[in-house]
Amino acid sequence: MLGVGEAANFPASVKAVAEWFPKRQRAFANGVFNSGTNVGVMLTFAIVWLSQSFGWQAAFVVTGALGFLWLGLWVWLYRAPAEPPLDGQHQIRHPAGLAIDVGALRKRDGSWLAVGPHWPSNIGGKTCGEGAVEHFAREARELASIVCEAADERLFHFALTPDFDAAHADHVHLEIKPATRWFIVN
Repeated sequence: MLGVGEAANFPASVKAVAEWFPKRQRAFANGVFNSGTNVGVMLTFAIVWLSQSFGWQAAFVVTGALGFLWLGLWVWLYRAPAEPPLDGQHQIRHPAGLAIDVGALRKRDGSWLAVGPHWPSNIGGKTCGEGAVEHFAREARELASIVCEAADERLFHFALTPDFDAAHADHVHLEIKPATRWFIVN
């Protein structure tokens, strides 16, 4: 019975890693969940103590109950990522990152800066720094200034603007990847 229940654990873990992590991070993620077997070996002293204190049946009951508890938590908490967008739809999930797509900002005076109508796309153009696209509309300059100041402060790891591609024509994509030390703005 143990082999039947435990056998599905590794394929399910590999599938979850494949669904949630980009290809470049999957090996590390697989290593993390696979290290659990080594942690289990280090905790076997508890099973020996259980069997000596309460009999070998208690060791099976407790470890089986922990397995069912883990299964219950998995079923209750795990959710597959959103399906990839169909053609013509925007992606609403940003894999392996904490992200926000900003379409508009409200200023203190109550006026709005809207990316779509105020920031003309210059696909392939540089957004910040030397050689950056020069915007003539005040609103576009304000929006670009906000993005470039965030870049200077290294608040986000990705800042994709309307200058990046057509999919970002109506918003600025800002993303943070935990434990990442690099920064890209386009």
